[in-house]
Amino acid sequence: MKTITEIRKAVATLANRINRKLKDLSTAFKRAWLIVKGKSVLSKVTGVTYNGIQKALSRLTKYNPQAVSVELVREPKNQHDIYSVGVNVSVNRSTAYQIGYLPRDLAQCISQGYG
Repeated sequence: MKTITEIRKAVATLANRINRKLKDLSTAFKRAWLIVKGKSVLSKVTGVTYNGIQKALSRLTKYNPQAVSVELVREPKNQHDIYSVGVNVSVNRSTAYQIGYLPRDLAQCISQGYG
């Protein structure tokens, strides 16, 4: 179990990384706390233009959002990035389909235990 000091340090580190993109430290800290608490991650997904994924994404809009599950899957053996986190979706608990990856900075934070 992490101490409060370790948690605060993780939040500050994550907020600084988020702030590089947002340029708004207050919002960055709010998002960092949500990520660390495991309540929310708001992010774009990279790699969605590869291999017909756009068609799969357009099909997802036809379903009730509550029927769609999103799962984050670490890929430590990924040869391009050891911190990569894949984004998989499924509808009504069907077989999951990978639609892309989290952006590198966010994936690194999550992979290192900040989220």
